[in-house]
Amino acid sequence: MKKIRKLTSLLLVLVMSLALAVPCFAAGPADDDGTIYLNVGDTYTDPETGYAYSFKPLGSANVQRSMRFNSYIVKNAPLSGASFHNNYSSDPDLGNVFAVEVNNQASKPVRATLNINFDNRDQRISAYGSGTLEIWNGSPYNGISGMAAVAVYANENPQLSGTISIYQYWMQ
Repeated sequence: MKKIRKLTSLLLVLVMSLALAVPCFAAGPADDDGTIYLNVGDTYTDPETGYAYSFKPLGSANVQRSMRFNSYIVKNAPLSGASFHNNYSSDPDLGNVFAVEVNNQASKPVRATLNINFDNRDQRISAYGSGTLEIWNGSPYNGISGMAAVAVYANENPQLSGTISIYQYWMQ
């Protein structure tokens, strides 16, 4: 009689354990609305389409820093009239290179200058030509910071004509 009671209790525990486990077996990685839930490292293959879905950690890769993506401060602003001069604060989150691009549409050359953190760039841009001045801080991991002084002078021609773009980007 004792053995039958023990066997009946064991059987009852086994049935109750399996009853609790049924919802776990019934639930899959996809809900009724088609949403797929994955933990890091999981892969799920849709039985209908055969597409495989994976959830893998991104790691320490920074896609923005590996691409030359311009973050414009000024984009194609018109240059007209007298000499242009302005100061800009560089943003270390926008890139490690500060760049100034001048498209000269005047009939005579102009001179463009860029000064940031005591690093000076100077360039003569021909008539109907373009030129780009860039200052890189030398680090692929830290953005450039400081006050940038940008100027475009028309020494031989009192009138400027063209456009200017000022931007930052990440360079490895």
